[in-house]
Amino acid sequence: MSRVDSGATTSLVADAGASNGQYLVLNATASGQYMEFTTPYLASGTYYFYVRYMKKVDNGMIQPSIDGINIAASFSEHGTAGAWNETNRASVTLTSGTHLVRIKVVGTQSPGYAVNLDRVVFQQIAP
Repeated sequence: MSRVDSGATTSLVADAGASNGQYLVLNATASGQYMEFTTPYLASGTYYFYVRYMKKVDNGMIQPSIDGINIAASFSEHGTAGAWNETNRASVTLTSGTHLVRIKVVGTQSPGYAVNLDRVVFQQIAP
């Protein structure tokens, strides 16, 4: 997926537990900063959408959205360092084509706002 960032830098971090041996960090410093990804072409249908991320003590709360619509509730990435997690699978119905996924910082429960993203998943469950 192609990526656009807003108001914060990003970096790749090597980690054997990450899907491709590395994960993406949004070095956010405030609420409102985000990463956006354009999906490859997806066929129309219903999909499970979820995010795999790493909890750390200096991470923020994030809100995923697709094409400007919030998907599921916001959630906190704050927690014990090194713990990989997945969000609950949200069911979304998409038209065929590409879609814009935004991972936005909406707050913090710690001193930081960082986001540690391993992958964004679309798993088709019905045409």
